Parts: sequence; structure tokens; C-alpha cells
Amino acid sequence: MAFMIGMGRSGTTLLTNMLNSHPRLVSTPENEFILFAQRSYRDKDFGDESVVRRFLRLFDYNFHTEPSIWVPGEKIKEDIKALEEKSFTNVCKLTYLNNPFAGQKENVACVIDKNPVYSLHVRTLNRLFPSAKYIVMVRDYRDNVLSRKKFAYRPTSVFELGVSWNFYYQEILENAEFLGIPMHIVRYEDLVSQPEETLRKLCTYLEVPFDAAMLDHKAKASEMKRHLQENTSGEKFKKVMEMHGNLESDVNTNRVRAAEKELSAEEIAILDNICFDLGEKFGYVQTKPVEKTAWDLKKNYYEFKMNLYLARQKKYYNLPVKQRLPFLQRIKV
Repeated sequence: MAFMIGMGRSGTTLLTNMLNSHPRLVSTPENEFILFAQRSYRDKDFGDESVVRRFLRLFDYNFHTEPSIWVPGEKIKEDIKALEEKSFTNVCKLTYLNNPFAGQKENVACVIDKNPVYSLHVRTLNRLFPSAKYIVMVRDYRDNVLSRKKFAYRPTSVFELGVSWNFYYQEILENAEFLGIPMHIVRYEDLVSQPEETLRKLCTYLEVPFDAAMLDHKAKASEMKRHLQENTSGEKFKKVMEMHGNLESDVNTNRVRAAEKELSAEEIAILDNICFDLGEKFGYVQTKPVEKTAWDLKKNYYEFKMNLYLARQKKYYNLPVKQRLPFLQRIKV
């Protein structure tokens, strides 16, 4: 198992399509079923058919904050029956292998689950999959904020967006250090400017040979588009295509440093103030941050909100599934 984490709008979907083009890798679009199910199912015996039925019934619900675009195929029931060790973690791996984008791959070496929200739950993932690898996808905070601002569901200030970027990567790095996990960092800018070199390094980390098919990610993007058209509502399809419609284009650097032209000088100064230390750690060129008391107060306010958000998330995912399902929309992908 490997988990791809990092703030959304950092190139995670592009990298997912590239990895899924490798004949020995399966990389899935977002579906946070592990986090949703682990509280109630991590100690269950999946040799019990009623446990399997209840687990698979979870996929009838939209428990993801973003539109989920896949559920496991029918073959998963047979695969679970054939398992020698019917543990929660093994069933999770089978779920990934039964996603509609996996194809008929043989001798799969690694499954990669891409989920930005997992950035805040590394300790939970580590308890379930202690030998898992972690790919940290990062993008210049100014360009990331610009992209998230464009696709936000509501008007959002650069203070909130900058603080959340900082919060996510702070959580990732602090947990990596605490748990002693050697994570592999992939910068979006390197992926689009030097894709082969970046992918070769990542393949070494994942312990699989590099395959040139990864450089032709457009076929997987087209496959995802066809799946969406055939299996989702028009509204969901439109929303996903707005966010990821450019994935069928060639890899390019058009959006690198776009914030320099599209954010105001004050917005960039605010983001430098918030993200300077981590931005420097990830190798992004910056100007020395301006210090303003009013900015610090706003930053502290949004940091407080992010800590509350994390506390609520942990409490929510620690509730039994049966207490959460009644509040979720029942929906089939």
C-alpha cells in the first residue's frame, strides 16, 4: 500500500493517472472508504458474509466531501471469499483492485490511494498499514491558493486558504517525524517540467521499474471521463470536468507561477507571511514576509478554526458507522 497525500489542487489527479498507466501499479481517484469504515470494521472477520454485505453497503452512500466517482465492482465478493486471511486491510486492498480504473492488471506490486484529506490522518493509516509508503504531493502555495480559490464552493479568503495549506503540510511533516516514516516528496513543478526524471525517482521509491507508459497519462484521463459520462449525473460530471478537464492535454508548465500574474501583490504578501517557513523547506523562492499585526490576528483565527476542524474530523471518524450513515445522502455512483 501507498498513500498519496497533500493539499488538493496540487497535481494529485495528474500523478494518479500517470501511476495508473504503469502495468504494475493501481492508483485510485479519491474515495475515503478506509477512513470512513476503519472504526467499525478494522477488527471484523470478513469470513462472515453479513460483515461483507454491510461493508459493501457503505458504497451506496456519498460519504466523501468531494464527488466520489467509483465503487468496487461485483467481483469483489468472489475475491473476498477467496482470501486466505480475511482481514480489514486485505479487504481494503481488494477494494482498490476492484475499482473500475484498475483494468485487468496482473502481478500488481503496489496500490496507491490518493486522498488529500488523509494528510490529516497519517497516524490512523499507519496503525492500519504500518509498512505503507507515502507520496507527498506539494505545489507552490501561491499557485495552489489561486487554483483552490477558483474552484472553491464559496467565497474564501487567502488567509483561510494559506493557513490550510500550511496546516496540511505541517501535519504531514510532524507526523512523518513522529512515526519515523520516510516519505517521498513530489513537487508539482518538477512533475510537469521534468516528468520522466520525477517519475523515475518515484518508481525507485515504490520499488517498481520505470515504465514509459506513465508519460502517456491522457489515455487514463479519457477513460475516467468516459466512466463519468456513463455512470454519474450530469451535474457531477460537469463539476469534475471543471476541476480536471485539462488532464486530457499534454503535460505543460502553463500554470507554474500563474499566481504572480493573477493574485494581487497584497495577496502574495499575505501568503508569504503565512507560508514562508514551509515554502522555504519545499524549495520555493519567496520574498521576506511582511509583518502586520492585523495579518497575524487573522492568521491565528484561521489556525484556531483548522484545529477545530481537525478535532471534529477525528471525533466524527471515531464514531461507529451506524451512527454516521443516517446523516449521509444515499447515492450510487
